[in-house]
Amino acid sequence: MVTLKNQAAIEKFLDVENEWSEMTKFLVPKGKELRSELMLGDMYTSNKFKTRVIACVYNKGDYDEELEEIKKVARRSAGNLNIRIGVVTDPKLVKVLKKETSWFGDASLNTVIMKRYDGKIFNLDML
Repeated sequence: MVTLKNQAAIEKFLDVENEWSEMTKFLVPKGKELRSELMLGDMYTSNKFKTRVIACVYNKGDYDEELEEIKKVARRSAGNLNIRIGVVTDPKLVKVLKKETSWFGDASLNTVIMKRYDGKIFNLDML
């Protein structure tokens, strides 16, 4: 699971045509670059069905259980090459996304969005 900290990272993450470069300290030590052997390359490119999921949580403290479940799902699905899961927990960024996108319902600042391989985006409010 990837923590997305700004709009540029979110846009890059949602680009299903390009492989997401995991830059976690588990794979890439601080101050180092991503090693090319960690990239999937042609395996990713040839995969037809690619999906990205982002959980946007405005009030993190109220959604601890939901975030834990999302983390569990991310761990279990980490071996699937065609799905990646991200999370946005910065309240300011969530407000900007609500204002600039159609990913949120009228009453909620907490949502899960999914972008499929065909470009369609679906959302589900977490109320």
